[in-house]
Amino acid sequence: MTTQDTATLGNALERAAARWTDQEAFVCDGIRMAYRDLADAARRTAAALLARGVRKGDRVAVCMDNSAAWLTLFYANALIGAATVAVDPRLPPRALEQRLRQTGSALLVTVDRIGDAVDVIAALRTIEPALDVALPGRVLPQLRTVVVLGYAVPRGAVGYGAFQGQAGTGVTVDRAAVAHAAAAVAPDDAALVLDIDALSHATLLRDGAAAAKRIGIRPGDRYFSARPFHDLADVTPAILVAFSVGACLVTMPDFDAGEALRLMERERCTLVAGDDATARRMMEHPSCDIGRLSLRDGWSVHGS
Repeated sequence: MTTQDTATLGNALERAAARWTDQEAFVCDGIRMAYRDLADAARRTAAALLARGVRKGDRVAVCMDNSAAWLTLFYANALIGAATVAVDPRLPPRALEQRLRQTGSALLVTVDRIGDAVDVIAALRTIEPALDVALPGRVLPQLRTVVVLGYAVPRGAVGYGAFQGQAGTGVTVDRAAVAHAAAAVAPDDAALVLDIDALSHATLLRDGAAAAKRIGIRPGDRYFSARPFHDLADVTPAILVAFSVGACLVTMPDFDAGEALRLMERERCTLVAGDDATARRMMEHPSCDIGRLSLRDGWSVHGS
């Protein structure tokens, strides 16, 4: 039996933080996190989730582009045995409602909007009018809490800062509660929700280790992948590949070919992952100069 078969994502994160403590783990949108920073942030967020009533077996929807918050929530959920439901913030209201309803999400963490084009809160108001009063509502009765990262926080929701600090709630959760919850999580427990089915901790860790071996990623590599975390097929080849060997994952909220090239050059990325379309857009971009990059290798998936 392999280590991946007997571990949880929380175990794996704690081991990574102990082994590669001050080594950089994640770079995105101006935020840098060492392995220790990520583990600390995941524990704090796990405590906030417990304070909001999230327990083992619950499903927590995360509706945002690639970010430190997305990554932190993924591991915080894993620490306490909740499963992450990855949600594309650009879904139209009907599809968003279906995703939340089918997965039985009890808590949703969302951005308020994506640029000027996508108003996520407006979509949620269309789905569940109780968001402007108090949750749960009639349309999504299983959704007890909505946490908003941004300025447009409806009356029935809570802001991300207040959620993290539990400001004004009178509720505190000791770190011991997080450790107690983590001890009850098993490798076969659900960690990431697809549609109705889910992937376990053991499956994700095993697939991540296998993909890392196939790709040839090494400790200390700087691994660029702009594929969206909310595309469920990309959690393993991005997050789990990098963190299985002590590499640094470099990503961006939304792909832009020119910015991707500048980011890879600035961060001295040694590996790149993507799909045929993004690879072609980078290679055809006017600023593309392979000689300025530090790439050792790369890989691409077809048909995305």
